[in-house]
Amino acid sequence: MTIPDALLREGLMRWRAAPWRLYPTRSLPPLTLVGTGQSLDYVARQLGRDPAQATAARPVPAWRLGPALQRHLEQDGIVLARLPCPLATRLCPMGLLMPELVDSVIDVAEERWLRSRSARSNLQRIADHRLTWRLSTGSAAVERFYTHCYLPYLQARHGSGAALRSRRSLARDAAHGGIQEVCLDGETVAAQLVGFGPDELQCIAVGVPGDGELARESGAIAATTAFAIELARQRGLAFVNLGGSLPLRRNPVLLSKSYWGARVTLRPRADHDLLLAWRVWSPSVARILTTLVPILRSPHGLVSVEVPGLRPLHGLSASLQIPPGASSRDLAQMLMRDQRGLSD
Repeated sequence: MTIPDALLREGLMRWRAAPWRLYPTRSLPPLTLVGTGQSLDYVARQLGRDPAQATAARPVPAWRLGPALQRHLEQDGIVLARLPCPLATRLCPMGLLMPELVDSVIDVAEERWLRSRSARSNLQRIADHRLTWRLSTGSAAVERFYTHCYLPYLQARHGSGAALRSRRSLARDAAHGGIQEVCLDGETVAAQLVGFGPDELQCIAVGVPGDGELARESGAIAATTAFAIELARQRGLAFVNLGGSLPLRRNPVLLSKSYWGARVTLRPRADHDLLLAWRVWSPSVARILTTLVPILRSPHGLVSVEVPGLRPLHGLSASLQIPPGASSRDLAQMLMRDQRGLSD
């Protein structure tokens, strides 16, 4: 079967992407971005690069993308691509494959959060402010959440770049759950949309009303996690899924979920992966890996680039030790072939 035939079967024959070129700086080599999306923009900004300054090249079809990226790598640059999962899987021999998002799942029975000083401090803060919660259902509750909590929260955090879900999609999710409101003296200071699965409570979207001042003062955002655990217990659910985060060990959102003892897991339904590739090892590549500390796909589960001194993450199967001078293709082959270079 030829590559175009395979891509046709996977529905990617019409897929096109224009590589975006970011020129070198004093500390970084040329960076080529492929695809679009908030995850790609975030990673680029973590590397100190502004995607808005990129120069677009001619769009490349899926079956020509591999050779096109190889040409960029031969210029001693670095490639960061957001690709549909089937295409990313086909190109993974040339680089490190990161899931676009990873889930963070709490096992309610384990009570791992009780081992975390941060989580215990948040629980005490919630008790000190006498926060309570209630579960609301129906279209009026969804509209109130969307207008007064969800929109203000995301727009305040991300501005015009906020990736907002529609009322209709949130209402579909709420039909299998509801809106859990965090209350201070009867007033809603934070809220989240939750869904109920066969054995899992899913935290789908969160928001705070107004400027969020009361939520910050009272610890209401942390209370959404604590109260989700309480609600899961009431309904006899074994797990709380805190939702997706970018798979970077230094990502503050991912870290905040880990303080509650959440286990990092692959999302069961994923559309895209991120591919990170380079040809020649350099101090710039080392700086990128230690800045991002990516969490990677492997046949052995989720693994992370090894960086001393980082807080352990529950759910990672191993750490990837990078041999001096390794290209991304070398590391990809190492991950695929065996567990050499991996440590518990």
